[in-house]
Amino acid sequence: MAALFFENQPLGTVLNELRRYYVGTIIVANSRIGRLIVTGNYRLDSIEGAIRSLADAVGVGMARIPGGIIILR
Repeated sequence: MAALFFENQPLGTVLNELRRYYVGTIIVANSRIGRLIVTGNYRLDSIEGAIRSLADAVGVGMARIPGGIIILR
């Protein structure tokens, strides 16, 4: 199973990499969120799960709306 590993990276950088594998749209509602630092190993077979884990890790809300749109707020 393929995965990506990030260490002490801004969440915005990690999301940019995950966008390559996600068929929907990822929206970050606040630029502060993109600057939060994250570390982790994220599986590519569940990009939505990886994004949810990242959101939980940094304490931001995540909403998924129809059409595969994910909003971090």
